[in-house]
Amino acid sequence: MSMPDHWSSGPEQRAAFKDKKESEFNHHLAGFLVVLAGLFLVGEGRLRQNWPWTRFAWPACFLVCGVFLLVFSDTELWPFGPQNWWYGLTHNPEDLQHKAFAAILLALGAIEIERARGVLRTAWAAWVFPALAAVGSVMLLFHEHHGGVTQYRPHGGDEPH
Repeated sequence: MSMPDHWSSGPEQRAAFKDKKESEFNHHLAGFLVVLAGLFLVGEGRLRQNWPWTRFAWPACFLVCGVFLLVFSDTELWPFGPQNWWYGLTHNPEDLQHKAFAAILLALGAIEIERARGVLRTAWAAWVFPALAAVGSVMLLFHEHHGGVTQYRPHGGDEPH
């Protein structure tokens, strides 16, 4: 995330640096959980022989990642910040994208846990993972961070400042 020229020093630079660090942590944690899910998935056959519960490990990684993104991806939103969710999701495309990524991860995790339990055996369930993974991947290609282009104005006005 690059900083505008007029943010050479002071509180705006500190806030931008804090936002950048928070964003990097969120992306690194999400990436780690996706890689961990992949490792569990690749090793599932061997792991399941000794530890049957590991069939739930890779979908659980998606659930944990989805919950994390849902709660912590946009801390300007309530309960961490002053913005309500409706305002954030309707005025900041980045917030909406983060919550859509969280919903995709939660759906993937929930459906794959049900498949691992043997409850969900329909043909369409096998196609959910590749379909949602493709949608999420295409969304990531167009995902950009704008560093707070749209900020909350508690005393009225919808225009960004």
